[in-house]
Amino acid sequence: KRTQRGGSFLCTDQYCSRYTVGTRGKGEVSTGTNHLGFRCVLSPPSKTN
Repeated sequence: KRTQRGGSFLCTDQYCSRYTVGTRGKGEVSTGTNHLGFRCVLSPPSKTN
């Protein structure tokens, strides 16, 4: 099983209070949902003078 972290873009402040950024869930590795994803981060190249 894997840990799922965070909220969903489907939730608002009026409901889904359990799905905040600090919330953790669990699920099978092969399980997918239409509101579960990940983010990629790329640091900009450093400037050389």
